[in-house]
Amino acid sequence: MPRRLRRLAGPFVLLLLTGGFYWRLTLTNQYTWLDSPDIAYQVLPWLTSQARTWQAGELPLWDADHWGGQSLVGQAQPGVLYPPNFILFLLPLSNELIDETYLNWYFVLIHVQAAWSAWWLARQLGRSQASSVLAGVVFSYGGYIGATTWPQMLNGAVWAPVIAGFALRAVRTEGLQAVANAGLSGLFLGVAFLSGHHQAPLFLALGMAAFWMGAAWWKRRRVVAPVAAFALLAGLAGAAQILPAIEYGKRSVRWVGTAEPIGWRDRVPYPIHEQHSLPPTFPLALVDRSLDADMRVYAGVTAVVLAGLALWLAGRQLPVRILASFAGLGVALALGGATILHGILYSTVPMVEKARSPAAAILLFHLSVSVLSAYGIDYLRLRIAFAGKLLCGVAASLAALLLSAHWTGSDVAPGAAFVLLGLSASGVLLWLNGSRVIDSSLTAKALILIVVLELGSALPLTQRDAARYVPKPDQHAELVTFLQEQPGRTWIDDLAVPYNFGNLFGLAQYNGYVASMPAALEAVHAQPRTWDLFGVRHTVRPEPELGETEVRRLTGGLRVFHRETAFPEAWIVHRAEAIPPGWDAGMWYQRDDFDLRRETFVPGEPPELEICEGEESAEVVARTANTVRLSVRLACRGMVVLGDGYDPGWKAQSETGSVPILAAYGLLRGVVLPPGNHEVTMSYRPTSVVWGVSLSLVGFLLGGILWFKR
Repeated sequence: MPRRLRRLAGPFVLLLLTGGFYWRLTLTNQYTWLDSPDIAYQVLPWLTSQARTWQAGELPLWDADHWGGQSLVGQAQPGVLYPPNFILFLLPLSNELIDETYLNWYFVLIHVQAAWSAWWLARQLGRSQASSVLAGVVFSYGGYIGATTWPQMLNGAVWAPVIAGFALRAVRTEGLQAVANAGLSGLFLGVAFLSGHHQAPLFLALGMAAFWMGAAWWKRRRVVAPVAAFALLAGLAGAAQILPAIEYGKRSVRWVGTAEPIGWRDRVPYPIHEQHSLPPTFPLALVDRSLDADMRVYAGVTAVVLAGLALWLAGRQLPVRILASFAGLGVALALGGATILHGILYSTVPMVEKARSPAAAILLFHLSVSVLSAYGIDYLRLRIAFAGKLLCGVAASLAALLLSAHWTGSDVAPGAAFVLLGLSASGVLLWLNGSRVIDSSLTAKALILIVVLELGSALPLTQRDAARYVPKPDQHAELVTFLQEQPGRTWIDDLAVPYNFGNLFGLAQYNGYVASMPAALEAVHAQPRTWDLFGVRHTVRPEPELGETEVRRLTGGLRVFHRETAFPEAWIVHRAEAIPPGWDAGMWYQRDDFDLRRETFVPGEPPELEICEGEESAEVVARTANTVRLSVRLACRGMVVLGDGYDPGWKAQSETGSVPILAAYGLLRGVVLPPGNHEVTMSYRPTSVVWGVSLSLVGFLLGGILWFKR
C-alpha cells in the first residue's frame, strides 16, 4: 500500500468503526438521539429554524419566533456561527423540517470528528496506527463525548485533542515554529467557542492556562511569544460568538437552577456548582456504566487498565506526565466543591462562575485517558505478563465476590458482570501477549475490539416508538395550518405543547422554552398588557382565560381562543415620557391613566412629538429573518412603534437616511418620523457581530499563514 494511503488507514478505520458503533442511527430508522427535553424541545427547533433561514438566503442572527424576538446569535447555544453546522443547514428540508436521517448522520459525524482528533493527537505523540485508533475510539465513544447528546456541547469538546496537540508541538519546537503551533492551538480553542456552549471551551481554556504555566516553569522565558500567539488567535477566532454573547448577556437574565433568574453581574451561586459536580465516588463509574447515571464518565475497564499501564511503563516521558497532569486537573475541577481548587478559580477567575457544571471538566480527564491508553497498547511489546496475571487475579476475586453475593442474596451493581468480563478479557490478552502466545499486533486489535464492545453496551439512544419527548409534527398539523393563516402572536400552553412550536414551524409564538431572555421583558412578560403590546392575538390551551373567546376546537382537546385587546403589528403614538431611574415597568403597565395605545415611555430623554388630528397608518409590509419593512403615514411628528422586541443591534433606514431606534415601553422598537408618507426598513446588524466576524476572519487568515510555518 502506498505510504500516503497507509497514513489514511487510521481515519478510514475510525470512520467505519463509528458508523458501525452507531449502527442504530446509520443503518436503521428505529432509534433517535433526540429524546431528552432540552434537545427535543429546544435544540431541535433551533436547528430547524436556522436551516429554514439559511435556505431563505439569510444568516439566522435573530429569533423572531419566541418572546417577541431576541438575539439568536447572542444566546450562543444555538451555534449560529459554528462553520460545520452550515453543512447541516444547507441540506434539503423535508416539509420545512430537517430530515431525521440528516440529524442522525450529523450526530454520528460529530463523533467521527472526535475520533479523528484523538487519533491525530496520538499520532503527533509518536503512537502507532493501531494504538492511535484506540485513542480515537476511547475519546469518541466513551466518557464525556460518548455520553453527551447536546450537539453544542459536543461541538466544543471535539476540538480538545487538536488544541492539546498543537500546544504540545509548540513546546517541542523553537522560534517561529513554536509560535505558529501555539497560535494554531489558540485558533482551535476559538473555534471551540464558536460551537455555542461555553462549558467545554472554558474548561479547555483553564487546562491550557495550566499547561502554559507548566511550560513556563520548565522552559523559562521561551514561552512568552507562544503564549501571546495562543491568546491572540483564541480571542480572534472566537470573537464572532464571544462578542455577541457578551452584548446579549449584559442585557439578559439566565435561568441557572435558582428560584429566580440571574443577571450578567450576578454570580451563579456556588451550591448550584456543587449540585452539578461529580461525587467523590465517580471512579467506580469509570469502569461500571450502571453506576454512571448522569455523570458521563464511563470509559470502560480496558481503557482504564491500558492508561494505568502507560503511567507505570512510560511515566517518565514528558508527554505522559503532561497527560497525567491534565487528567488530575480535570478530576480536581470536575469534583467542584469537593476540592478547594475549583472554589478558588470560581472566586478569582472571570467567567468560571458562569460554567455552572464543573462535572464537564472531566473532558480533560477523558482526553488524557484516551491517549494514555494508546501508550499502553504500544508498550505491550515489553511483554508484561505480570500485568495480565494481576488482572486475572483481580477478575477471579471479583467473580468470587459476585458468586458470594448471589448465594447470600445480596444486592450487586447491575454492571458488575460486565466489569468482570472486561477485566477477564483484557487480563487474558495481556497474559498471553506477555507469554508470547500471541503477538502484540493481534493483542492490540483484540483490545480495540473489547473496548468497542464495552463502550457500546449502553448508548444514549432511545427506540423511536418509546420516545417521550421528540415532537411529532403530524400531531399538531391542524394547529400549524390554522395559525399560518392568522396575524399576530400566539401563546401556547407548554403543558400541552412543550416544545418550541414557533421555531419548529416558523410561527410567531409568544412564549417558549429558553435558557435566557432580555431582563426588561422577564420583569413583565406575564402581564396581560405586555401580551397586548406584543400582539398576542390567540392562545392555545384547554380552557379560556377571562376575556378570551373560542375560535377553534382542535382534535385532541386543545382549543384556540382570541384576545380582543391585542395591539396591531405596528401603531403610532404622539406622547412619550422618560423612564425614571430605578423604574418598575410593572407599575407603568398597571397605571389606569396611561393609555399604552396612544403614548409610550422610553429610557433617557423622551423625543419631541406633536399631537394633531388627521388620518394616519402604520403597516408591516414585509418580513424576513433579520429585516422588517413598514409603510407609514403620519399627520404630524410621531413615533411609529413596532410590536417586536428591542435590541441595540437593530438599525432603521427611511427615505431620508438612518433613523435611531428607541426602546418604546422599554421593550419594543420605536422610530420618530416627521409628517408624511414613509417607507422604513429595520435590519438586524449588531455591531458585535460585524466586529466579531471581522476579527474571526482575521484570526482564520493568520491561522492559515501560521499553518505553513508550523
